[in-house]
Amino acid sequence: LLNHIPVPQEKFLQFNKYNDEKVFKKYNISADTPFILSSGLLKFSKGTDLLLSSYSCYRENVSNPLPLFIIGDIKSNAIYDKIKKAKEVYYFKSMPRPELLLLMKSSSLNINLSHSEGMPRFCLEALALKTKVILPQGIPEFDINCKDWVAKSKNNLLILAQQFHWAINNKN
Repeated sequence: LLNHIPVPQEKFLQFNKYNDEKVFKKYNISADTPFILSSGLLKFSKGTDLLLSSYSCYRENVSNPLPLFIIGDIKSNAIYDKIKKAKEVYYFKSMPRPELLLLMKSSSLNINLSHSEGMPRFCLEALALKTKVILPQGIPEFDINCKDWVAKSKNNLLILAQQFHWAINNKN
């Protein structure tokens, strides 16, 4: 038995009405700069610390690492301090959904390493936009249907860093 559960959400491709150039200029981003993106609630249980640590490992092990853009609301001063200290990590507060969708679509890789997710909207949107995405572990639909794109570890920074590099360079 299936029940339809309506989820209120703006039209998905509404971001197309935005002028890409104006959005990139608004956030001081060069439109031709490749980048990695992570968005959502920024706190330890959402994997923000793991994201920052694995990104740092990625930077140490790749010759030309891409910068990381983090978008969302910070729920911890410790997380904010880690973001400020991280190299090539740029923080943006929450932004209008169409602008976020544009940045998601423009990114080289979207990452969600959350430890506590049901069915993350960020990941569903990244998949719908046909972007590359590293998905959190433990979500049966992702574990079964998106095996290559589910995070390969919950704590091994080198494995995650290698997966970031693989995903960015994967031709699929």
